[in-house]
Amino acid sequence: MFDFLFGPSYEERKVKNTVMKDKSIIDTSAVVDTMGNYETGVCSPFYNDNNWIIVEEYDTLDEAKKGHKKWCDAMAKKPKQLVDVSRSTAAQLCKDDTLIFKRKDLK
Repeated sequence: MFDFLFGPSYEERKVKNTVMKDKSIIDTSAVVDTMGNYETGVCSPFYNDNNWIIVEEYDTLDEAKKGHKKWCDAMAKKPKQLVDVSRSTAAQLCKDDTLIFKRKDLK
């Protein structure tokens, strides 16, 4: 369950990390704690109280690179909600409708 603690460092796993103008972060990296080989996560003050949401998983590096760009483009359009699709062991413990995060407008 905690294999990621003993694997390669983040810098070794990182595919791409983008910080948007609105302070949202889109991060794509190789993973060892889920069924996919790579995943893209979003951390944004507008969703999930600025906690990470895994928005897509991939099997190949090429898919991960394309997916990262797709999510940067999507986040620029301010989607109404994000869905956590993580298949990690930890995420499976809480799979239900609580993994849908609606956009919050900040004041």
